[in-house]
Amino acid sequence: MIPGIAAAAPGDAASPFSGTDLCAEAGWRLRAGGRRPVFDDDVWCFGDVDGLAVQLSEGDVRMDFTAICDPRWRLVAKEYLLARMLPGHELVAGLPHAYRIPLALRSCKRRLAELTGWLNWLTASGAGSLSQVSQQHCDRYLHHRRARRDRSGAVLGSVDESVVRLAAAVVIELALYGELFTAGAYAPGFRPWDGRSSARVAGMRAPEGNKTPVVRQEVLQPMLAAALYLAGTIGSGIVALGEQVRRQRTPAGGHRASAADIAEVLGRHRRHGEPLEAAPPHLARARIARGWDPDDPLLGVSLAALARQAGAGRITSSDLPALRPLITRAMREVGTEKPWGRDAGAVPRADSGEPVPWTLPLHERDVRDLTGFAGTACLLVVATLTGMRESELMELRSGCRRPPAAGDPFARHRLAGTLIKGQPLGGTEEEWVVIEQVDQAVALAEQLSGRAEPGAPVFGRFSFPVRYPWFRAWVNGPGGRRLGLAPIPGDTV
Repeated sequence: MIPGIAAAAPGDAASPFSGTDLCAEAGWRLRAGGRRPVFDDDVWCFGDVDGLAVQLSEGDVRMDFTAICDPRWRLVAKEYLLARMLPGHELVAGLPHAYRIPLALRSCKRRLAELTGWLNWLTASGAGSLSQVSQQHCDRYLHHRRARRDRSGAVLGSVDESVVRLAAAVVIELALYGELFTAGAYAPGFRPWDGRSSARVAGMRAPEGNKTPVVRQEVLQPMLAAALYLAGTIGSGIVALGEQVRRQRTPAGGHRASAADIAEVLGRHRRHGEPLEAAPPHLARARIARGWDPDDPLLGVSLAALARQAGAGRITSSDLPALRPLITRAMREVGTEKPWGRDAGAVPRADSGEPVPWTLPLHERDVRDLTGFAGTACLLVVATLTGMRESELMELRSGCRRPPAAGDPFARHRLAGTLIKGQPLGGTEEEWVVIEQVDQAVALAEQLSGRAEPGAPVFGRFSFPVRYPWFRAWVNGPGGRRLGLAPIPGDTV
């Protein structure tokens, strides 16, 4: 038995919430065949609820109480979370200090994580019941929680004040719901930190202005200019190239390519002066790892492309010695080149207007990356020119564009979407009036996504702190410089 945990008596009372169907109590619909989480489950999973926000991952809607060491305190955690999720429940509504607004699922998950830390810390400190908790416990725990540690427990620094505030909040809120707890509560009258708010306990000051810093003009101008250039000037070319890759990468048959078929393919390349397809760098590295000579002239040739052009699935290693002289001769005559975008049309450079090909030849992986950069450009255009929240951007779906009404002299474009923050589960329908560039960016993002079915997310779930640095690196790299894009400073956006 874990020290500090008393064995539950056989006659311990069951929770009054036992058997509660959480979704039914909240009025949430489930998808066909979906599983309904019940209060007594040790894991509440709301992944089958219909209408969840796109931004919610599977982890955001899965609440695992088994990480709490003391089984009795798992019950406390369940009762507390139910009260925060369902403030209208008849047993919760009568509590004088209970919160009256339902807590969103992601917020519930975060509170459960902090509550798990608090209850397990009490267990490790030898507290056998919540009634033994004192102000000294609360102070010691908050001191412990302020430190940022690695996996071994070594202190690396301090956590953000918002983290400390949430840790203090769950300690404080257990006092507000003590009447619900079947397995015991804080001592009567005990209020951690004498009833002060979690923000005051954490030492947070009222913010002066926006917490998120304003983007400097020196960053905003080149960032938005680059995004508009990708979304407007070369966006259609990227879409067409992506479709070409998807269309022409249909797997060929699995049979071996004959020497005669490969010879015919090589002959066509030589007659037309068409370069052989270059092998992508990762394939050349893999060949060297398998024992190829780093100086082998065929190291940079895509054998799979030759087989595909011959209508076959592969060139086997046993066939390669006989084909080697033919491939080497063709390579020396016509060379090798990346396969995609060889005949790219001209576009004006962003700085001088001088016509240049919109892309140099690319490998397939490069096409996928460029498609991702264009999608980020669309995201930047919409976010910057509308002010929509991240959660609202994720809710935009194919078909959301509302064209200007007939006879509208101002050509007002609209986007139909969903408000998420502060709204009930599933959000509230809303429309945004936008300018033409935003409408065009959303149209391009629909095409780039490759999801043509109506109602499919335009941007889907994304991590902007991951996507934006990749976009900036491309703009500041050879691709952006060749198109005349101004470099973007390295500020966090």
